[in-house]
Amino acid sequence: GFAESRAFEPSEREMLELFAGHAAQAIARARDDAAQRVLAEASSDLASSLDAAAVLERVGRLTVETFADWCFVDLVQPDGSVRRALVSHADPAEAELAERLRAFGSPASTAVAAVIESQQPLLIERISDEDYDRLMQDTARSSAARALRACSVVCVPMIVGGRAIGALTWMTLARALDARDEQFE
Repeated sequence: GFAESRAFEPSEREMLELFAGHAAQAIARARDDAAQRVLAEASSDLASSLDAAAVLERVGRLTVETFADWCFVDLVQPDGSVRRALVSHADPAEAELAERLRAFGSPASTAVAAVIESQQPLLIERISDEDYDRLMQDTARSSAARALRACSVVCVPMIVGGRAIGALTWMTLARALDARDEQFE
């Protein structure tokens, strides 16, 4: 920054744009590397454990440790219903709220059902009050979702053998998610 306004010479602007481009690439690489670490660790856990609950817990923990503030895992049950299996948060002080959200038993949004049915991810880069109203099943759930203070959300289907077995949803409180986060399936 400069104390006073100033015009930059073309060569100075070119250098600043080049520097900003390199910084943006480094940030994107770091985020992609973090996502790959989560995938590798989750794959390792899946391969080494037959305890589904332990695997889900690990995936939730890795997600909030790496790039999200909230993580939800919803699973399709044998009867076709969807059950909320896991809620985790990056802040241990939110553990009680996370457990209350998990105890709801079913996902709080129609978006989860739509993602599971279509097998297509959902990305909302900047979630608005209208988005909450559109995605939630009722006013109480919409109000509860607003209380999470999420600014951005991604919901991706979990697909095994061509069939959706559930959905993984993560939310951030400050950083806007984008298409790169949506591709993390």
